[in-house]
Amino acid sequence: NGRVGEVSVDGHTPVTGEASSIELMGSASILNIDDRPLFVGGFRQKEDLPARAGVKNGFTGAIQRIIINGRTIDGLMSSAVTMRNIST
Repeated sequence: NGRVGEVSVDGHTPVTGEASSIELMGSASILNIDDRPLFVGGFRQKEDLPARAGVKNGFTGAIQRIIINGRTIDGLMSSAVTMRNIST
């Protein structure tokens, strides 16, 4: 349905989540990034995020690989705008 995502950390059991229904969030029903840049990253303070984001805890670690629809996104390190505490 285009609203389901999955995250796996260091081989642990994947965690799956689903975005809110379209009635609550507007008319969009799927994530469609086409040729647009994809932002994957953090935030400086949890308070900077909208309350509806539902963030309860932050993430400590590094993103090694991103796979979308079975396709691995290459060049994470070379295309990163900023990185902190990452050795290449």
